[in-house]
Amino acid sequence: KTFTSLGDIELSAAGSIIPTANSNGIPDLVGQEIRLTAASIGRIEVAANALPGVHAANGDIEIIDLESVTENSQGLNRVDVTADNGSVSIRAPETIEVVNIQAPALGASVTVQSENGSVKVVERTGGGTTINSGGRVTILAGQGVLLEGSVTAPNGAEYRGASLIIGENAELKGKTLALEGDSSFVINGSLK
Repeated sequence: KTFTSLGDIELSAAGSIIPTANSNGIPDLVGQEIRLTAASIGRIEVAANALPGVHAANGDIEIIDLESVTENSQGLNRVDVTADNGSVSIRAPETIEVVNIQAPALGASVTVQSENGSVKVVERTGGGTTINSGGRVTILAGQGVLLEGSVTAPNGAEYRGASLIIGENAELKGKTLALEGDSSFVINGSLK
């Protein structure tokens, strides 16, 4: 079954939020903004415009955005996801705007993939690291990657897109950094 709202969806659970059928190409949740808080979330398919607050205390979070005719705009805006003790994976066919992704557990990874659009990592309001991983960070975009916020990836990071722009306030930290762009690179920030 799909849970649908023309407005926003907010679900909280002391235990797990588990979709009824994984990877069937039908969204589990359809809404403008989706907020989830639970002990664990796992893999969930959505059709949403924004993920302004997704939090799991344990385990990985994997969110796949499937575009829907009920959405006001294509892609995912205001992605704010935290996995206290797991990895985070966000995938969408169109543009993704990341305001905060935290996966601080040792070895935890963060993956953000836009198949046809861009990935924009915005500078965090009040400073701080926009994407914080206890392991690796991978950002893949069918179009451009725009990094305005800071990214920490102690085990290394990979950024791939048609173009790659690193803004002047961006700071990329990692053991190794792999940067790949088909057409252009602009680096104004710092690589450490």
